Amino acid sequence: MFTDQFGLTGEPDAPDTVVVVFRDTLALIDTVYIDPADTVTRVGTPITFADPAVEFAVRDLVGVAQGDLLTGDVDGITVLDLSGLNISLLDGLQHFTSLTTLSLTDNLIVDLSPLQGLSNLQAVTLATNEVRDIEPLVDNPALATGSSVILAGNPLSVLSRTTYVTTMQDRGAYRHRRHLR
Repeated sequence: MFTDQFGLTGEPDAPDTVVVVFRDTLALIDTVYIDPADTVTRVGTPITFADPAVEFAVRDLVGVAQGDLLTGDVDGITVLDLSGLNISLLDGLQHFTSLTTLSLTDNLIVDLSPLQGLSNLQAVTLATNEVRDIEPLVDNPALATGSSVILAGNPLSVLSRTTYVTTMQDRGAYRHRRHLR
């Protein structure tokens, strides 16, 4: 017995009947055999992206053109490059729990809070954005010894430049922050 994504059960070798409706007319098309091994089951909870450019790039990466993007669709992604896409909002990236390397160069990003809980993140490139507050990066303990954080070309606040950058340095994170605006 097997259960498909619609909750239907059956024997693996039992035929399924395909029925198509044409302009309110019911037509029996064919009887087909579906092997459960040939079906794809997607798992997880739906992810909502605040920025359509992020959603489009992720859909293209995981091969899900329509319907919900699920946490299971992004579970294995370790490297993500979203550079130069005019992204302003990162909401949705908090579900990329396997992410180790993230490149967000040349965007319009201000809020980094979705990156705070990414516990595997080791390298983040945020060059040439609109980031002022890097506290979410400081609050991410994964960004420590051996990590790389590139912040060049951002209008970092005084607090970020003096306190938060120092905190990350003290933890051993390597940072690049030349050419601050």
